[in-house]
Amino acid sequence: ALVCGYKTLAIANALDDDRLKVESTLKVGQALEGNNQKVEAFRNYLNGVKLAERLDDKELMKECYATLSEFYNLSNLFEKAASYKMKQISLIKSEIPPDSMELMWSIYSLQVVYFNSDNTRLNAQSMLDVLSFAKRNGNKRLQQYEFSLFRSYLIRTKRIDLLFDLYLKQFPEELHRLRLDESALYLRLMAYFKEEEGKIDSAAYYFQLAEKQAQFDPNIIYQSNFYSRYGQFLMRYNKPGEAIDKFNKAFELAENASYIAYMLSAAGYLEELYEQKKDYKSALGYAKLQRVLNDSIAELSKKDKLVLLEIEHEARQSEMLARLEEEKTLRRHNLQYMAITIGIITVFVILLMISNFKIPEWVIRAMGFFSFIFLFEFIILLADNKIHHATHGEPWKVMAIKIILIGLLLPFHHWIEEKVVHYLIKNQLIDFSSFTLKNIRTFITGKPEKQISKEEDV
Repeated sequence: ALVCGYKTLAIANALDDDRLKVESTLKVGQALEGNNQKVEAFRNYLNGVKLAERLDDKELMKECYATLSEFYNLSNLFEKAASYKMKQISLIKSEIPPDSMELMWSIYSLQVVYFNSDNTRLNAQSMLDVLSFAKRNGNKRLQQYEFSLFRSYLIRTKRIDLLFDLYLKQFPEELHRLRLDESALYLRLMAYFKEEEGKIDSAAYYFQLAEKQAQFDPNIIYQSNFYSRYGQFLMRYNKPGEAIDKFNKAFELAENASYIAYMLSAAGYLEELYEQKKDYKSALGYAKLQRVLNDSIAELSKKDKLVLLEIEHEARQSEMLARLEEEKTLRRHNLQYMAITIGIITVFVILLMISNFKIPEWVIRAMGFFSFIFLFEFIILLADNKIHHATHGEPWKVMAIKIILIGLLLPFHHWIEEKVVHYLIKNQLIDFSSFTLKNIRTFITGKPEKQISKEEDV
């Protein structure tokens, strides 16, 4: 994938196709990320988003923001992940009309970020809105993804009452679908529901049926998680012997998958259960094992932190360069505005001057015409940036505001031009006849004309 990505990027550079450059840069970044070269991947993503923003291509910008959000999410930098996802959502909402399906998928992705960071920012109503939308529009894939996320959230937060209400009251057809298509998940949910109803024997029965199904699941991490949940159920109803058996299976499966988080969780429960049975030797063994696993996590975390520091450094460098470039552009624009202002003032001074000389009237009128053209075009230029910022570049909004603005300025332009030029032609504002040599010398020296004459005679 990386080789193909670089080849595509080379072709894009040869064709000088900016859009293809962005697409290729993102693909190269994704291949590097898959190869665990996170910093290099991040640099490619930054190059892609800079070029997309410079092109002001909303589709490319949305793709770049989505990619960066996913990258930050997988790197456990959840604030950044949420920030870029919100940028993507903002762009989708700015479209007229917005793509509602794209918007709902983006909201789902933002919910995933919140789920991975913490549960506090997840909104149950927002999740229900996505489910209702997916159901109305017949999008089974979005519906199943949202159900999976909502279900995980409710189980993690131990809101089985809401889970019960979700499947049995609001979306009973989804529970029926699970019974036919995903029987292991259906049995596990029924175990939770029976426990919620206080029917512990029925709950145990459904857990036993779910265990038979789970044994054939190829995903051993899923199996480990199931046995851990089963063990917790048995602990709640004072069956330590059976619970130990389930947690041992959970630990073994997690170990086979090298999934340290589940190994650590199972070891913690096993230590607690053996301590309750007064088997202190086994409890001590699992306590030591937890310390080893925590050291392994700390070591991995240390390596990850170094990578994250590099990523944050790259991000800060990129932001600093962008800020410097923005300041440089602003300074250049201010100098240009100043030069234009001086130019307009100069043109009006020249108009004022030539109106006092005996020159053809059409020359004064032509000079007045161009002087006011410069002035009013400069006003429109200043307003243009404000309009673009206020309307977020929406063509119909820009056009509507400009029609109103020009509709007001155009009559005023013609009226004031006619009045000023006519006045300059009929009235001599500067009397050049008074600019004699003696008057100029009197103005400069501050001495009366007679005194200057006597001094000249001497």
